[in-house]
Amino acid sequence: MKKEILLVEDDNLLANTLKDYFEDNGLHVCHTANGRDALPLYKQEQPYLILLDIILPEKSGFEIISEIRNI
Repeated sequence: MKKEILLVEDDNLLANTLKDYFEDNGLHVCHTANGRDALPLYKQEQPYLILLDIILPEKSGFEIISEIRNI
């Protein structure tokens, strides 16, 4: 089972806290702070789980999930 998480979060404190927690528990976390980079990262990494903020710079979480569903 792939243990990759895509974290899309623009709050650095929250993102670092989540990243540290998951990595301490044996998971690999890919992180981006803006919506523009989320879809290319999703395509590249094919994560097991996505943690996606709704209000992001450049593209909302709703737009990102819609694009992922259309892949």
